[in-house]
This record gives sequence, structure tokens and C-alpha cells, in this order.
Amino acid sequence: MKFPSSILLSINLVNGIINLAMTTTLLLILSLIFGYSEPLHYFGIIYFVFASYLLIFGIGLIMSSLVIIIRDLKNVLSNVMRMFFFMTPIFWTIESATEILQVLSSLNPFAYLLMNYRNAMVLDAAPLYGDMGDHLYFWSLTLLLLYIGVHVHFRFRGKIVDYL
Repeated sequence: MKFPSSILLSINLVNGIINLAMTTTLLLILSLIFGYSEPLHYFGIIYFVFASYLLIFGIGLIMSSLVIIIRDLKNVLSNVMRMFFFMTPIFWTIESATEILQVLSSLNPFAYLLMNYRNAMVLDAAPLYGDMGDHLYFWSLTLLLLYIGVHVHFRFRGKIVDYL
């Protein structure tokens, strides 16, 4: 039976978006009550969800195929994701970081997404984070990951069942 395996990845991502929607709704209510951000900035959430979905879908296409073929890649992936998590300005602000951490954070696409979410929901800054260079870097990386992900997925889609 032919079944598109990318559907399983999409189902997992939609499940994550549902969890994000519930959390964002709670944060939106708190932000409205306490007046953290301008109401127009809340439209930045749509951009955040769209950008997050495309980036994570591209990474997911690559990793879903490669983790099945190379079993040890799962451990490497979890450590790299943990490193990216601590390199995002969740527990610290970009302004208070050292120069090297600011540079590493500017190269981290998850930091870009986090700062867009933060600008839309909490900060009274512009609705989108960064300048044109930040946007070009993020979207170039995202489109590159999608391109690579589609090629890796199509290359190994017939062999994935054999590896399982």
C-alpha cells in the first residue's frame, strides 16, 4: 500500500501547533489584561507560526529520514537541539549577553523565532524582530533546509520501510 510518509511528520507538527495555540491563547489573555504589547503586534503571531512551521518542517524532513537510516543520529540530534535551546534568549536577554553569545544567537534560527514571538506578545517593540539582514538570513536558511529536506526525503522514501 502506498502511503506518503511525510503525512506522519505533518500530523506531528499540527499537534505541536495545537499545543502552541493553547499556550499562546493563555499568554495572549495575560498580555491583554496587563497591557504588555500593542494589540496590532499580536498579528506577529501569524508570522511566527508560519515561519516556525516551515523551519521545523524542513528540519523534520531531513531528520525523519536520516534518523531511520543512521540510528546514532537521534542522540546527536537531541544534543544539538538542547544546545540550540540554551543558545536562544529564553532565560537571558540579547542585550545582556557577551559579544560571542550575541553572534551565536544571531545565527540561531530559533532565537529569531523566539524574538519575533516575544516582540508580538510581550515587548513593546516593533511587531517583527530584526532588520532586513535577519529576515533574509532566516528565510534563506529555511528555504535551504526545505530544499534539502525534500531531496533527502524523496531519495530515501522507498528505502525507509526496509530500514524500519
